[in-house]
Amino acid sequence: MFKKILVVMKYPIFIVAILVGIVSCEKDFKNIGENLLDDNLFSTGSYSAQIKAHSIRVNSNKTNGMGHYLLGYTTNAQFGSLKASFVSQLNLPKSNPSFGNNAVIDSVVITIPYLSTLDGTQDATDPNDPTKTIKVPNYELDSVFTSGTNPNFQLNVFELGTYLNPLDPNNPYVENELFSDDVFLKTGSPLYSGLVSPNRNDTLMVINRYQYENASLTNRILYKKDTIKLANSKPSLKIPMNKQRIKQIFQDNASSSHFASNENFKHYFRGLYFEALNSGNGTAAMYLNLADAYMTIYYTQTTVDDEEATEDLNGNGIKGELNIVYPTAETFVYSLSGIRVNLFERNYNGTLAESYLLNPNVTNGDDKIFVQGAAGSDGIVHLFGADANTNDIPDEIETLRTKNWLINDAKLYLYVDPSNSTDQYPSKLYLYGIENGLNYQTYEIMNQGITQLGGDLVLDDEDNPDYYLFHLTDYVSEILKPDTEVTITDFGIKVYDSSDLPLSATDTIMRKYNNNFKGVVLTGKNVSLAPRNLKLDIFYTEKNQ
Repeated sequence: MFKKILVVMKYPIFIVAILVGIVSCEKDFKNIGENLLDDNLFSTGSYSAQIKAHSIRVNSNKTNGMGHYLLGYTTNAQFGSLKASFVSQLNLPKSNPSFGNNAVIDSVVITIPYLSTLDGTQDATDPNDPTKTIKVPNYELDSVFTSGTNPNFQLNVFELGTYLNPLDPNNPYVENELFSDDVFLKTGSPLYSGLVSPNRNDTLMVINRYQYENASLTNRILYKKDTIKLANSKPSLKIPMNKQRIKQIFQDNASSSHFASNENFKHYFRGLYFEALNSGNGTAAMYLNLADAYMTIYYTQTTVDDEEATEDLNGNGIKGELNIVYPTAETFVYSLSGIRVNLFERNYNGTLAESYLLNPNVTNGDDKIFVQGAAGSDGIVHLFGADANTNDIPDEIETLRTKNWLINDAKLYLYVDPSNSTDQYPSKLYLYGIENGLNYQTYEIMNQGITQLGGDLVLDDEDNPDYYLFHLTDYVSEILKPDTEVTITDFGIKVYDSSDLPLSATDTIMRKYNNNFKGVVLTGKNVSLAPRNLKLDIFYTEKNQ
Protein backbone atom coordinates (compact mmCIF):
# COMPACT_ATOMS: atom_id res chain seq x y z
CA MET A 1 0.00 0.00 0.00
CA PHE A 2 2.75 2.42 0.92
CA LYS A 3 4.85 1.81 -2.20
CA LYS A 4 1.76 2.39 -4.31
CA ILE A 5 1.14 5.76 -2.68
CA LEU A 6 4.71 6.83 -3.33
CA VAL A 7 4.33 6.08 -7.03
CA VAL A 8 1.11 8.08 -7.10
CA MET A 9 2.73 11.08 -5.47
CA LYS A 10 5.57 11.03 -7.98
CA TYR A 11 3.20 12.14 -10.73
CA PRO A 12 0.83 14.69 -9.15
CA ILE A 13 -0.75 15.88 -12.42
CA PHE A 14 -1.46 12.31 -13.46
CA ILE A 15 -3.10 11.43 -10.12
CA VAL A 16 -5.31 14.54 -10.25
CA ALA A 17 -6.58 13.42 -13.63
CA ILE A 18 -7.24 9.92 -12.30
CA LEU A 19 -9.05 11.22 -9.23
CA VAL A 20 -11.25 13.48 -11.37
CA GLY A 21 -12.03 10.47 -13.54
CA ILE A 22 -12.85 8.37 -10.51
CA VAL A 23 -15.16 11.05 -9.15
CA SER A 24 -16.92 11.31 -12.52
CA CYS A 25 -17.25 7.54 -12.80
CA GLU A 26 -18.57 7.32 -9.27
CA LYS A 27 -21.21 9.93 -10.09
CA ASP A 28 -22.18 8.04 -13.24
CA PHE A 29 -22.27 4.76 -11.31
CA LYS A 30 -24.44 6.25 -8.61
CA ASN A 31 -26.88 7.65 -11.17
CA ILE A 32 -27.01 4.40 -13.12
CA GLY A 33 -27.03 2.41 -9.86
CA GLU A 34 -30.19 4.17 -8.71
CA ASN A 35 -32.05 2.84 -11.75
CA LEU A 36 -30.45 -0.60 -11.47
CA LEU A 37 -31.30 -0.89 -7.80
CA ASP A 38 -34.83 0.11 -8.64
CA ASP A 39 -34.91 -2.83 -11.02
CA ASN A 40 -33.65 -5.17 -8.25
CA LEU A 41 -30.44 -5.98 -10.13
CA PHE A 42 -28.24 -4.99 -7.18
CA SER A 43 -28.52 -5.31 -3.42
CA THR A 44 -26.54 -4.08 -0.44
CA GLY A 45 -25.30 -5.92 2.61
CA SER A 46 -22.80 -5.94 5.44
CA TYR A 47 -20.15 -8.38 6.64
CA SER A 48 -18.12 -8.60 9.85
CA ALA A 49 -14.54 -9.68 9.15
CA GLN A 50 -12.36 -11.76 11.46
CA ILE A 51 -10.19 -9.62 13.68
CA LYS A 52 -7.96 -9.98 16.73
CA ALA A 53 -5.63 -7.71 18.67
CA HIS A 54 -3.09 -7.61 21.49
CA SER A 55 -0.93 -5.01 23.22
CA ILE A 56 2.82 -4.34 23.08
CA ARG A 57 5.15 -2.30 25.24
CA VAL A 58 6.64 0.82 23.72
CA ASN A 59 10.00 1.08 25.44
CA SER A 60 10.92 4.55 24.25
CA ASN A 61 10.04 7.52 22.06
CA LYS A 62 12.29 10.07 20.45
CA THR A 63 11.90 13.19 22.59
CA ASN A 64 14.46 15.78 21.51
CA GLY A 65 13.21 18.54 19.24
CA MET A 66 9.59 18.50 20.43
CA GLY A 67 7.24 21.45 20.81
CA HIS A 68 6.17 20.71 24.40
CA TYR A 69 7.62 18.68 27.26
CA LEU A 70 5.86 16.74 30.00
CA LEU A 71 6.88 17.22 33.64
CA GLY A 72 5.34 15.58 36.70
CA TYR A 73 4.07 12.36 38.23
CA THR A 74 0.80 10.58 37.47
CA THR A 75 -0.71 7.18 38.26
CA ASN A 76 -3.86 5.07 37.78
CA ALA A 77 -4.94 1.48 38.44
CA GLN A 78 -4.92 0.44 34.79
CA PHE A 79 -1.54 1.73 33.64
CA GLY A 80 0.44 2.29 36.83
CA SER A 81 2.72 5.25 37.40
CA LEU A 82 4.60 7.57 35.08
CA LYS A 83 7.45 9.85 36.10
CA ALA A 84 8.07 12.47 33.43
CA SER A 85 11.35 14.38 33.75
CA PHE A 86 13.49 16.32 31.28
CA VAL A 87 17.00 17.62 30.69
CA SER A 88 17.87 20.88 28.97
CA GLN A 89 20.90 22.85 27.95
CA LEU A 90 21.25 26.55 28.79
CA ASN A 91 22.23 29.28 26.35
CA LEU A 92 25.06 31.72 27.21
CA PRO A 93 23.65 35.31 27.02
CA LYS A 94 27.03 36.84 26.10
CA SER A 95 30.70 35.89 26.06
CA ASN A 96 32.47 36.24 29.42
CA PRO A 97 29.59 38.06 31.14
CA SER A 98 30.99 40.52 33.66
CA PHE A 99 29.25 40.83 37.01
CA GLY A 100 30.89 44.22 37.69
CA ASN A 101 32.29 45.46 41.00
CA ASN A 102 31.62 43.69 44.29
CA ALA A 103 28.71 41.78 42.77
CA VAL A 104 26.50 39.71 45.08
CA ILE A 105 23.77 37.40 43.84
CA ASP A 106 20.38 38.29 45.29
CA SER A 107 18.39 35.41 43.84
CA VAL A 108 18.40 32.81 41.06
CA VAL A 109 15.07 31.71 39.59
CA ILE A 110 14.04 29.45 36.72
CA THR A 111 10.82 30.67 35.10
CA ILE A 112 8.75 28.36 32.91
CA PRO A 113 5.46 29.85 31.66
CA TYR A 114 2.42 27.59 31.95
CA LEU A 115 0.34 26.92 28.87
CA SER A 116 -2.62 29.14 29.72
CA THR A 117 -5.66 30.90 28.28
CA LEU A 118 -6.85 34.38 29.26
CA ASP A 119 -10.43 34.38 30.63
CA GLY A 120 -11.39 37.89 31.70
CA THR A 121 -10.23 39.37 35.02
CA GLN A 122 -10.36 38.48 38.71
CA ASP A 123 -9.99 40.32 42.03
CA ALA A 124 -6.61 40.25 43.77
CA THR A 125 -4.87 41.97 46.67
CA ASP A 126 -2.76 44.94 45.67
CA PRO A 127 0.89 43.86 46.34
CA ASN A 128 1.77 47.49 47.19
CA ASP A 129 -1.23 48.02 49.50
CA PRO A 130 -2.74 44.90 51.17
CA THR A 131 -5.85 46.89 52.10
CA LYS A 132 -6.84 47.38 48.47
CA THR A 133 -8.30 45.03 45.86
CA ILE A 134 -7.36 45.33 42.21
CA LYS A 135 -8.43 43.67 38.96
CA VAL A 136 -5.88 41.34 37.41
CA PRO A 137 -5.99 39.05 34.34
CA ASN A 138 -7.69 35.70 34.97
CA TYR A 139 -5.86 32.80 33.33
CA GLU A 140 -6.95 29.17 33.08
CA LEU A 141 -4.14 26.60 32.94
CA ASP A 142 -4.08 24.39 29.86
CA SER A 143 -2.56 20.91 29.70
CA VAL A 144 -2.28 20.51 33.47
CA PHE A 145 -3.51 17.20 34.93
CA THR A 146 -4.04 16.65 38.64
CA SER A 147 -5.64 14.20 41.06
CA GLY A 148 -6.18 14.10 44.82
CA THR A 149 -7.03 16.84 47.30
CA ASN A 150 -3.50 18.21 47.33
CA PRO A 151 -2.13 17.60 43.82
CA ASN A 152 1.63 18.05 43.55
CA PHE A 153 4.88 16.25 42.80
CA GLN A 154 8.42 16.31 44.12
CA LEU A 155 10.83 18.18 41.88
CA ASN A 156 14.62 17.98 42.11
CA VAL A 157 16.81 20.06 39.81
CA PHE A 158 20.41 18.92 39.32
CA GLU A 159 23.36 20.05 37.29
CA LEU A 160 23.46 17.72 34.27
CA GLY A 161 26.55 15.53 34.11
CA THR A 162 26.12 14.26 30.52
CA TYR A 163 27.10 16.31 27.48
CA LEU A 164 24.20 16.62 25.03
CA ASN A 165 25.81 16.08 21.67
CA PRO A 166 23.87 17.69 18.79
CA LEU A 167 25.40 15.21 16.29
CA ASP A 168 25.23 11.44 16.22
CA PRO A 169 28.55 10.16 17.66
CA ASN A 170 28.42 7.22 15.23
CA ASN A 171 27.65 9.43 12.24
CA PRO A 172 28.63 13.07 12.80
CA TYR A 173 26.93 14.13 9.57
CA VAL A 174 23.41 13.61 10.96
CA GLU A 175 21.47 15.06 13.89
CA ASN A 176 21.59 13.09 17.11
CA GLU A 177 18.39 11.32 18.15
CA LEU A 178 17.73 11.15 21.87
CA PHE A 179 15.08 8.97 23.49
CA SER A 180 12.86 8.86 26.55
CA ASP A 181 14.78 5.94 28.11
CA ASP A 182 18.27 7.40 27.61
CA VAL A 183 20.37 7.59 30.77
CA PHE A 184 21.77 10.95 31.88
CA LEU A 185 24.05 11.67 34.83
CA LYS A 186 23.25 14.06 37.67
CA THR A 187 26.06 16.06 39.28
CA GLY A 188 26.23 16.92 42.98
CA SER A 189 23.35 17.64 45.31
CA PRO A 190 20.14 19.25 44.02
CA LEU A 191 20.22 22.91 43.04
CA TYR A 192 16.56 22.87 44.04
CA SER A 193 14.39 20.35 45.87
CA GLY A 194 10.75 20.88 46.76
CA LEU A 195 7.10 20.28 45.97
CA VAL A 196 5.50 21.65 42.82
CA SER A 197 1.78 22.31 42.64
CA PRO A 198 0.35 23.98 39.51
CA ASN A 199 -1.08 27.39 40.37
CA ARG A 200 -2.89 29.62 37.90
CA ASN A 201 -2.43 32.59 40.26
CA ASP A 202 1.36 32.31 40.28
CA THR A 203 1.75 35.47 38.22
CA LEU A 204 4.44 37.48 39.99
CA MET A 205 7.37 37.26 42.36
CA VAL A 206 9.28 39.77 44.47
CA ILE A 207 13.09 39.89 44.37
CA ASN A 208 14.75 41.46 47.42
CA ARG A 209 17.78 43.58 46.49
CA TYR A 210 20.55 44.04 49.08
CA GLN A 211 23.66 46.16 49.54
CA TYR A 212 26.41 45.31 52.03
CA GLU A 213 28.15 47.60 54.48
CA ASN A 214 31.46 45.74 54.52
CA ALA A 215 33.62 43.46 52.40
CA SER A 216 32.84 40.43 54.55
CA LEU A 217 29.17 40.70 53.45
CA THR A 218 27.97 40.21 57.01
CA ASN A 219 25.78 43.28 57.26
CA ARG A 220 23.29 43.68 54.46
CA ILE A 221 20.64 46.32 53.90
CA LEU A 222 17.50 45.85 51.81
CA TYR A 223 17.56 48.78 49.41
CA LYS A 224 14.70 47.86 47.05
CA LYS A 225 12.16 45.22 46.04
CA ASP A 226 11.65 44.29 42.40
CA THR A 227 8.25 42.93 41.39
CA ILE A 228 8.76 40.55 38.48
CA LYS A 229 5.97 39.31 36.21
CA LEU A 230 5.59 38.08 32.67
CA ALA A 231 3.93 40.06 29.90
CA ASN A 232 0.16 40.32 30.51
CA SER A 233 0.77 38.80 33.98
CA LYS A 234 0.75 35.25 32.62
CA PRO A 235 1.18 32.53 35.27
CA SER A 236 4.45 30.61 35.39
CA LEU A 237 6.27 27.92 37.31
CA LYS A 238 9.05 29.56 39.34
CA ILE A 239 11.92 27.48 40.71
CA PRO A 240 14.35 29.17 43.17
CA MET A 241 17.88 27.83 42.79
CA ASN A 242 20.77 27.50 45.25
CA LYS A 243 22.53 30.90 45.12
CA GLN A 244 25.86 29.70 46.49
CA ARG A 245 26.17 26.89 43.95
CA ILE A 246 25.24 29.21 41.09
CA LYS A 247 27.88 31.69 42.32
CA GLN A 248 30.55 28.98 42.25
CA ILE A 249 29.57 27.71 38.80
CA PHE A 250 28.69 30.95 37.01
CA GLN A 251 30.00 34.05 38.77
CA ASP A 252 33.37 32.74 39.95
CA ASN A 253 34.23 31.41 36.48
CA ALA A 254 32.66 34.10 34.28
CA SER A 255 36.01 35.40 33.02
CA SER A 256 37.42 31.95 32.23
CA SER A 257 37.54 30.22 28.84
CA HIS A 258 34.45 28.23 29.86
CA PHE A 259 32.38 31.34 29.16
CA ALA A 260 34.29 32.50 26.07
CA SER A 261 31.73 30.99 23.67
CA ASN A 262 28.41 29.22 23.79
CA GLU A 263 30.02 25.95 22.68
CA ASN A 264 32.63 26.16 25.44
CA PHE A 265 29.92 26.93 27.97
CA LYS A 266 27.80 23.89 26.98
CA HIS A 267 30.80 21.61 27.44
CA TYR A 268 31.51 23.19 30.83
CA PHE A 269 27.95 23.52 32.18
CA ARG A 270 26.15 20.74 30.38
CA GLY A 271 22.65 21.74 31.41
CA LEU A 272 19.98 21.03 34.00
CA TYR A 273 18.22 17.80 34.94
CA PHE A 274 14.61 18.28 36.12
CA GLU A 275 13.62 15.12 37.97
CA ALA A 276 9.96 14.51 38.90
CA LEU A 277 9.12 12.10 41.74
CA ASN A 278 6.06 10.94 43.65
CA SER A 279 5.32 13.25 46.57
CA GLY A 280 2.80 10.89 48.14
CA ASN A 281 0.18 13.68 48.15
CA GLY A 282 -1.88 13.28 45.00
CA THR A 283 -0.43 13.65 41.52
CA ALA A 284 0.23 16.45 39.07
CA ALA A 285 1.67 16.61 35.56
CA MET A 286 1.90 19.42 33.05
CA TYR A 287 3.02 20.15 29.52
CA LEU A 288 5.49 23.03 29.29
CA ASN A 289 6.75 25.11 26.40
CA LEU A 290 10.46 25.22 27.18
CA ALA A 291 11.12 27.58 24.29
CA ASP A 292 9.93 30.36 26.63
CA ALA A 293 11.77 29.10 29.74
CA TYR A 294 14.83 30.77 31.24
CA MET A 295 17.05 31.04 34.32
CA THR A 296 17.64 34.54 35.69
CA ILE A 297 20.54 35.48 37.96
CA TYR A 298 19.46 38.58 39.90
CA TYR A 299 22.49 40.34 41.39
CA THR A 300 23.61 43.67 42.80
CA GLN A 301 26.88 45.34 41.88
CA THR A 302 28.55 48.44 43.29
CA THR A 303 28.73 51.50 41.05
CA VAL A 304 30.89 54.62 41.54
CA ASP A 305 29.65 57.71 39.71
CA ASP A 306 28.92 61.43 39.89
CA GLU A 307 25.36 62.57 40.42
CA GLU A 308 23.71 65.12 38.17
CA ALA A 309 22.40 68.24 39.88
CA THR A 310 18.94 66.75 40.10
CA GLU A 311 19.99 63.18 40.97
CA ASP A 312 20.19 61.37 44.31
CA LEU A 313 21.56 57.98 43.25
CA ASN A 314 22.50 56.76 46.72
CA GLY A 315 19.24 57.90 48.30
CA ASN A 316 20.80 59.95 51.09
CA GLY A 317 18.71 63.05 50.36
CA ILE A 318 21.63 65.01 48.86
CA LYS A 319 21.74 65.70 45.13
CA GLY A 320 24.70 66.42 42.86
CA GLU A 321 27.37 64.59 44.89
CA LEU A 322 30.64 63.44 43.33
CA ASN A 323 32.24 59.95 43.45
CA ILE A 324 29.34 58.41 45.28
CA VAL A 325 29.04 54.65 45.80
CA TYR A 326 25.60 53.10 45.26
CA PRO A 327 24.11 49.66 44.49
CA THR A 328 22.83 48.78 41.02
CA ALA A 329 20.35 45.98 40.40
CA GLU A 330 21.36 43.76 37.45
CA THR A 331 20.37 40.47 35.79
CA PHE A 332 21.78 37.78 33.52
CA VAL A 333 19.26 35.62 31.66
CA TYR A 334 20.16 32.11 30.46
CA SER A 335 17.46 30.66 28.21
CA LEU A 336 16.69 26.92 28.39
CA SER A 337 17.57 26.45 24.74
CA GLY A 338 19.55 23.99 22.69
CA ILE A 339 18.96 20.28 23.19
CA ARG A 340 16.08 19.19 25.42
CA VAL A 341 15.01 15.59 26.12
CA ASN A 342 11.90 14.25 27.85
CA LEU A 343 12.49 11.19 30.06
CA PHE A 344 9.69 8.72 30.88
CA GLU A 345 9.86 6.09 33.61
CA ARG A 346 6.91 3.69 33.93
CA ASN A 347 6.03 1.18 36.65
CA TYR A 348 3.35 -1.41 35.81
CA ASN A 349 3.79 -3.52 38.95
CA GLY A 350 0.44 -4.74 40.28
CA THR A 351 -1.61 -3.05 37.55
CA LEU A 352 -4.22 -4.39 35.17
CA ALA A 353 -1.90 -3.80 32.21
CA GLU A 354 1.05 -5.74 33.63
CA SER A 355 0.14 -9.29 32.53
CA TYR A 356 -1.25 -8.13 29.17
CA LEU A 357 2.00 -6.39 28.30
CA LEU A 358 4.30 -9.11 29.65
CA ASN A 359 2.38 -12.04 28.10
CA PRO A 360 0.19 -10.88 25.21
CA ASN A 361 -1.94 -13.53 23.48
CA VAL A 362 -0.55 -13.09 19.99
CA THR A 363 -2.16 -16.30 18.67
CA ASN A 364 -5.80 -15.70 19.60
CA GLY A 365 -5.84 -12.05 20.65
CA ASP A 366 -6.62 -10.57 24.07
CA ASP A 367 -9.90 -9.49 25.62
CA LYS A 368 -8.42 -6.10 26.58
CA ILE A 369 -6.16 -3.82 24.57
CA PHE A 370 -4.02 -1.19 26.34
CA VAL A 371 -3.10 1.96 24.41
CA GLN A 372 -1.12 4.73 26.07
CA GLY A 373 1.36 7.31 24.80
CA ALA A 374 4.64 8.61 26.24
CA ALA A 375 6.54 5.31 25.96
CA GLY A 376 3.51 3.35 27.12
CA SER A 377 1.84 0.71 24.93
CA ASP A 378 0.28 0.25 21.48
CA GLY A 379 -2.38 -2.11 20.18
CA ILE A 380 -1.57 -4.51 17.32
CA VAL A 381 -4.57 -5.38 15.12
CA HIS A 382 -4.63 -8.37 12.74
CA LEU A 383 -7.39 -8.46 10.11
CA PHE A 384 -9.01 -11.36 8.19
CA GLY A 385 -7.93 -14.33 10.24
CA ALA A 386 -5.47 -17.16 9.57
CA ASP A 387 -3.57 -18.31 6.48
CA ALA A 388 -4.05 -22.08 6.69
CA ASN A 389 -2.60 -22.80 3.23
CA THR A 390 0.46 -20.58 3.96
CA ASN A 391 0.33 -18.61 0.72
CA ASP A 392 0.69 -15.24 2.52
CA ILE A 393 -2.99 -14.44 1.90
CA PRO A 394 -5.51 -14.94 4.74
CA ASP A 395 -8.06 -17.57 3.81
CA GLU A 396 -10.91 -15.15 4.50
CA ILE A 397 -9.57 -12.72 1.90
CA GLU A 398 -9.36 -15.49 -0.69
CA THR A 399 -13.03 -16.27 -0.06
CA LEU A 400 -14.11 -12.62 -0.16
CA ARG A 401 -12.28 -12.05 -3.45
CA THR A 402 -14.73 -14.41 -5.13
CA LYS A 403 -17.67 -12.20 -4.16
CA ASN A 404 -16.89 -9.31 -6.55
CA TRP A 405 -18.30 -6.83 -4.06
CA LEU A 406 -18.28 -3.09 -4.56
CA ILE A 407 -17.09 -1.82 -1.15
CA ASN A 408 -19.16 1.13 0.02
CA ASP A 409 -17.52 1.50 3.43
CA ALA A 410 -15.32 -0.40 5.90
CA LYS A 411 -15.42 0.69 9.54
CA LEU A 412 -12.98 -0.37 12.24
CA TYR A 413 -14.56 0.04 15.69
CA LEU A 414 -12.39 0.19 18.81
CA TYR A 415 -14.71 0.19 21.83
CA VAL A 416 -13.77 1.68 25.20
CA ASP A 417 -13.88 -0.91 27.99
CA PRO A 418 -16.58 0.54 30.31
CA SER A 419 -15.31 -1.39 33.33
CA ASN A 420 -11.85 0.16 33.19
CA SER A 421 -12.20 3.91 33.03
CA THR A 422 -9.09 6.10 33.15
CA ASP A 423 -8.54 9.65 34.33
CA GLN A 424 -7.53 10.94 30.92
CA TYR A 425 -8.93 9.52 27.68
CA PRO A 426 -7.11 10.42 24.46
CA SER A 427 -9.42 12.34 22.14
CA LYS A 428 -7.94 10.58 19.12
CA LEU A 429 -6.07 7.39 18.25
CA TYR A 430 -3.66 6.93 15.35
CA LEU A 431 -3.43 4.01 12.93
CA TYR A 432 -0.15 2.93 11.32
CA GLY A 433 0.93 0.04 9.13
CA ILE A 434 3.46 -2.63 10.12
CA GLU A 435 5.52 -4.33 7.42
CA ASN A 436 8.87 -6.10 7.60
CA GLY A 437 9.62 -4.71 11.05
CA LEU A 438 8.96 -1.10 10.07
CA ASN A 439 6.10 1.20 11.05
CA TYR A 440 4.51 3.16 8.21
CA GLN A 441 2.29 6.20 8.02
CA THR A 442 -1.13 5.09 6.76
CA TYR A 443 -3.18 7.14 4.31
CA GLU A 444 -6.36 6.90 2.30
CA ILE A 445 -6.54 8.18 -1.27
CA MET A 446 -9.60 10.42 -1.11
CA ASN A 447 -11.24 12.85 -3.54
CA GLN A 448 -9.68 15.70 -1.57
CA GLY A 449 -6.17 14.23 -1.74
CA ILE A 450 -4.28 12.26 0.90
CA THR A 451 -5.60 12.33 4.46
CA GLN A 452 -5.48 10.39 7.69
CA LEU A 453 -7.94 7.59 8.47
CA GLY A 454 -9.91 9.08 11.36
CA GLY A 455 -9.64 7.68 14.87
CA ASP A 456 -11.64 10.30 16.76
CA LEU A 457 -13.29 9.42 20.07
CA VAL A 458 -17.07 9.10 19.75
CA LEU A 459 -19.19 9.85 22.84
CA ASP A 460 -22.46 8.15 23.79
CA ASP A 461 -25.73 9.95 24.55
CA GLU A 462 -24.53 10.77 28.06
CA ASP A 463 -21.19 12.15 26.80
CA ASN A 464 -19.23 9.16 28.05
CA PRO A 465 -16.38 7.74 25.92
CA ASP A 466 -17.87 5.08 23.64
CA TYR A 467 -15.58 4.07 20.75
CA TYR A 468 -12.91 5.15 18.26
CA LEU A 469 -13.76 4.87 14.56
CA PHE A 470 -11.47 4.38 11.55
CA HIS A 471 -12.60 4.20 7.93
CA LEU A 472 -10.60 1.59 5.98
CA THR A 473 -12.73 1.72 2.83
CA ASP A 474 -9.96 2.18 0.27
CA TYR A 475 -7.69 -0.34 1.95
CA VAL A 476 -10.35 -3.07 2.07
CA SER A 477 -11.42 -2.29 -1.52
CA GLU A 478 -7.87 -2.76 -2.74
CA ILE A 479 -6.98 -5.95 -0.86
CA LEU A 480 -10.15 -7.68 -2.09
CA LYS A 481 -9.03 -7.23 -5.70
CA PRO A 482 -7.35 -10.44 -6.98
CA ASP A 483 -4.64 -8.50 -8.83
CA THR A 484 -3.96 -5.94 -6.10
CA GLU A 485 -0.50 -4.52 -5.37
CA VAL A 486 -1.54 -3.44 -1.88
CA THR A 487 0.33 -5.12 0.95
CA ILE A 488 -1.68 -7.18 3.41
CA THR A 489 -0.41 -5.93 6.74
CA ASP A 490 -1.06 -5.70 10.45
CA PHE A 491 -1.88 -2.33 11.92
CA GLY A 492 -0.67 -0.56 15.03
CA ILE A 493 -2.92 1.61 17.20
CA LYS A 494 -1.31 4.37 19.25
CA VAL A 495 -2.39 7.48 21.13
CA TYR A 496 -2.50 10.41 18.74
CA ASP A 497 0.01 13.19 19.21
CA SER A 498 0.45 16.20 16.93
CA SER A 499 4.09 15.16 16.47
CA ASP A 500 2.79 12.02 14.70
CA LEU A 501 1.73 14.06 11.70
CA PRO A 502 3.95 13.47 8.64
CA LEU A 503 6.12 16.32 7.47
CA SER A 504 4.98 15.80 3.87
CA ALA A 505 2.86 13.47 1.74
CA THR A 506 5.98 11.47 0.87
CA ASP A 507 6.90 10.99 4.55
CA THR A 508 5.94 7.31 4.81
CA ILE A 509 7.91 6.05 7.83
CA MET A 510 6.13 6.47 11.15
CA ARG A 511 7.76 9.22 13.21
CA LYS A 512 9.32 8.23 16.55
CA TYR A 513 7.85 11.03 18.66
CA ASN A 514 4.99 10.85 21.17
CA ASN A 515 4.68 12.44 24.61
CA ASN A 516 0.89 12.29 24.98
CA PHE A 517 0.61 10.31 28.22
CA LYS A 518 -3.17 9.73 28.06
CA GLY A 519 -4.39 6.14 27.85
CA VAL A 520 -7.44 3.99 27.18
CA VAL A 521 -8.39 0.34 27.71
CA LEU A 522 -10.18 -1.09 24.65
CA THR A 523 -12.20 -4.29 24.39
CA GLY A 524 -10.77 -7.06 22.24
CA LYS A 525 -12.37 -10.51 22.24
CA ASN A 526 -14.52 -10.39 25.33
CA VAL A 527 -17.56 -12.71 25.47
CA SER A 528 -19.17 -10.73 28.30
CA LEU A 529 -18.92 -7.54 26.23
CA ALA A 530 -19.73 -9.11 22.86
CA PRO A 531 -21.67 -6.16 21.39
CA ARG A 532 -18.69 -3.94 22.14
CA ASN A 533 -15.97 -6.22 20.83
CA LEU A 534 -13.31 -5.01 18.46
CA LYS A 535 -14.76 -5.34 14.93
CA LEU A 536 -14.37 -4.52 11.24
CA ASP A 537 -17.71 -4.06 9.45
CA ILE A 538 -17.69 -4.08 5.64
CA PHE A 539 -20.62 -2.57 3.74
CA TYR A 540 -20.97 -3.60 0.10
CA THR A 541 -23.09 -3.68 -3.04
CA GLU A 542 -23.38 -6.86 -5.12
CA LYS A 543 -25.19 -7.98 -8.23
CA ASN A 544 -28.19 -10.20 -7.62
CA GLN A 545 -28.10 -13.65 -9.20
